[in-house]
Amino acid sequence: SLSIINDAQILLKDLNSTRFPSAGDSIKVHDGFQKTFERTADGVLSGVQKALAANNVNKVIVTGHSLGAAIAVMDAMMLKQVLGSSVEITTTVFGLPRGGNEEWANFVDQTLGSSLTHVTNQDDPVPILPPRLIGYQHPQGEIHINAVDGNGDATDIVACPGQENENCSEGNNILFDHSVANHAGTRDRVLWRKVG
Repeated sequence: SLSIINDAQILLKDLNSTRFPSAGDSIKVHDGFQKTFERTADGVLSGVQKALAANNVNKVIVTGHSLGAAIAVMDAMMLKQVLGSSVEITTTVFGLPRGGNEEWANFVDQTLGSSLTHVTNQDDPVPILPPRLIGYQHPQGEIHINAVDGNGDATDIVACPGQENENCSEGNNILFDHSVANHAGTRDRVLWRKVG
């Protein structure tokens, strides 16, 4: 499938400076994620601008899961740069893979700040991919589900300050200890529960 092909294009490539004019020269992103973003960016921007105008609103919520989470972060970055501070952009994503190098993570932090939340689930393998060993880094904003009950409801949710917090998904970075089922698993009520 196209998703698997895009996920497999893990080489770090220069960020498209046309889409992100305020980005520094050292920012590199996942090649497959950027290609997917490029295919949809114009439509996303146009759709959001039309919806904002038609509904007389100034708030946008951007969300996604897995590959969709990586694209959602890029979309939020683009929207923030194009729409500016007149529009409030909140981004909440689930099972976010690493999307770029440390400079990308810093750029995301500077642009989106606390309006970005990325939720990780126990031993989900996707948030530890691609590995840091080859230059990838997560931005701040992780909320980690440590445990679920017998109904699949999250019972232990923690906020993870900083980038790549060792007490969260980065703390269990041995791939074979992870489960694909956790990638598809519990995320219910995370948006609505206050994290301490």
